[in-house]
Amino acid sequence: NIEVIYPLSTEKYSTKPLNELKIDCRINSSEPITSVYCPTHTVQVNRPNNRTAEVSLAEHHVLPRSDFHLLYSVGEGDVGMTMLSYRPNSVEPGYFLLLASPPVEWDCTRTIPKTVLLVLDKSGSMTGEKIEQAKNSLRFVLDHLGSEDTFNIITYDSDITTFAPELQRADSDGLSKAREFVHRISAGGSTNIDGALRTAMGMCTVKDRPTYVIFLTDGLPTAGEQREAAIVDNCTKTNSVKARLMSFGVGNDVNARLLDKLTAANFGDSQYVRPSENIEAPVSRLFSRLTTPILCDLRMEFMGLDPSLTYPKNLPDLFQGNQLVLVGRYHQSGPTTLRLMGKVGDQERVYTQSMILDDGLALYSRGFIEKLWAQRRIGYLTDEIDRNGQNKELIEEIVRLSTRHGILTPYTSFLADDSVKLTDAHANAMKAGENLKLLEREEKGKLGVAQRASKQDMMRKPEAPSAGQVQVQDWDGNTVEVQTVQNIGNKTFYRKQNRWVDSTVTEEQEKKAVRIAQYSDEYFKLANSLPSSMNQYLAMTEPVLVNLNDQTYEVVPPPNS
Repeated sequence: NIEVIYPLSTEKYSTKPLNELKIDCRINSSEPITSVYCPTHTVQVNRPNNRTAEVSLAEHHVLPRSDFHLLYSVGEGDVGMTMLSYRPNSVEPGYFLLLASPPVEWDCTRTIPKTVLLVLDKSGSMTGEKIEQAKNSLRFVLDHLGSEDTFNIITYDSDITTFAPELQRADSDGLSKAREFVHRISAGGSTNIDGALRTAMGMCTVKDRPTYVIFLTDGLPTAGEQREAAIVDNCTKTNSVKARLMSFGVGNDVNARLLDKLTAANFGDSQYVRPSENIEAPVSRLFSRLTTPILCDLRMEFMGLDPSLTYPKNLPDLFQGNQLVLVGRYHQSGPTTLRLMGKVGDQERVYTQSMILDDGLALYSRGFIEKLWAQRRIGYLTDEIDRNGQNKELIEEIVRLSTRHGILTPYTSFLADDSVKLTDAHANAMKAGENLKLLEREEKGKLGVAQRASKQDMMRKPEAPSAGQVQVQDWDGNTVEVQTVQNIGNKTFYRKQNRWVDSTVTEEQEKKAVRIAQYSDEYFKLANSLPSSMNQYLAMTEPVLVNLNDQTYEVVPPPNS
């Protein structure tokens, strides 16, 4: 594994945002590149061939908050696997990150044919620009089907209409007729979600090829079965081939909770399109990723070990040009063998890779793995509460992880208030529980959709929370920077009563804190005794309460400063 860290954080030196932040990196390797991953920024990766990767970052009007961190690996094989592990200490379980990707130069004759069902809401609320955007989305998918793929189109309002009575081959004749069918689609009527999904799933009968149901709606079920639980149950029972349901909720009138329940029960995920956004963009991005499946029905196994709390829970299929980013926890350190299993058609394939899981002497630069795991864990815990109702233990864990890592949600943003005691776990869990009641009450509308979009983003996002000031999504789904919480290195600090407090400090530790003035003899003696990665906690310009090497210190400005 090769890691590149480019110093980029200027936040401590400047308060003026950059008009443009641009990084271009080209990797040329004598061996095939198996994975390219940036845990700190959202980047574009172009792979002209197996031995070249072009990585680009472009941001506008930003104040760089963290250094640029890039990792890549080299090796041979149909599926490249890279494992990184991080164990902060030898007492608690460690954290791992698995990257798995097929080679860029894939033999097209080995591509797996797929089945695609396009299910479009054409009820009256879709009239106008929305229906035209949705039709363009269908055209994009039709234009990118392979010649061996099969497909069908289902439209629904009060009634269900199908392009053809059964699946069609994606040949020139079938696609030409399908485009004519799409051209004739017009909006009107009510919304029979249950009937549309049962019709689509009923057409999915071939088990030896991957099947994807792309489902678009902008409203609530108003015709046919309208009970959430019954709609989910009917869809799941009809899905005999484990088709992956990919839903797109358009606008703020959708029942977002229903969509999330449907996709969770049918191996897919949900995306939400804001009223101001174009439907074509997210559908095109999704289907571009689904174009060439390489390995389906993935399972993972550590030989002799038992990983826990791995995310995503349902492993997605592996596609050409895409990469699986899996995080989890492990208990036993040392060497192990990873087996990644999946299907190519009806044939089982197994890929193995020898790994070493960290024993507690963790590389400081790997701390992002713990934060990425915590981010996804919070998303999945919130999803569990959304689908099955409140649970005291789940709420307490959300608060604990949010506090520890500064991963704030609308439900835990109160932790940033100066008056809130971080160590009062009971009171903070009670407050979060009150906020989480909005998940029960608001299944639709701007607030309901924003909550589900935020939750889905946490479960999917491949990057860890960045360094610097913490960001949180507000109740409207807008990203807001929190001035009283910041991530520095692998720690999170909260500004409480005019000092920065390390999130790991307990009440008992605070009572025993050693007080040290900056630039005193004791200060420099402490700095010299610490690893260089910890000295950044002593360089803060305001008083700080921090745990360092099993001791708590309160570092204050020098006298008469």
